[in-house]
Amino acid sequence: MKGYELIKAITERKIKDSTTIKVKMGNTYKTTLKYENLMLKWESGDFDTSILCSAEADFEVIEENKEIEELEISEKDRKYHSDYINNIADKLNEVINKIKKQLEE
Repeated sequence: MKGYELIKAITERKIKDSTTIKVKMGNTYKTTLKYENLMLKWESGDFDTSILCSAEADFEVIEENKEIEELEISEKDRKYHSDYINNIADKLNEVINKIKKQLEE
């Protein structure tokens, strides 16, 4: 969105408090803004606010607290991952036991 669209969204209260906004110029992200207490705070410190009027600048609202969708995992995959995790745990226990024995000696 452009700067005027960002300001419009703020005035219409479409952007929630503590929202992160990325500032992009061309193909490069320049900085990140934080919208808090009706203010835009520039992550990089002082920043020329004329960028809000720049035709080159794009603002991307980053939605925080997105719900994480539950992954569908087949029984075969569950079994594989479970076995894999158990194998890692077994190896870690072996290493821990070896270290304990060395410390006791």
